[in-house]
Amino acid sequence: MTMPSRRASGRVLANGDILRIEAITRRGLMVRRLLEPDRATGHRRFTDQAFRYDGYQSSDLAYAINRAQCAVGRRC
Repeated sequence: MTMPSRRASGRVLANGDILRIEAITRRGLMVRRLLEPDRATGHRRFTDQAFRYDGYQSSDLAYAINRAQCAVGRRC
């Protein structure tokens, strides 16, 4: 999911960022961005703070995209 004008945990969202939906509100989705795995445990980590994301109309589901599609220029 991308939306260059939004900041997630101190940085602008980038193409290929994965967001987890925390809540659905009247104003948009509340999401957290996936971080690097925890080095000690290997478990997934997400940003501490959820933020509103309203660019979902132009995003793709993370589980529906593979790296081959990214390599040929599709949104990732």
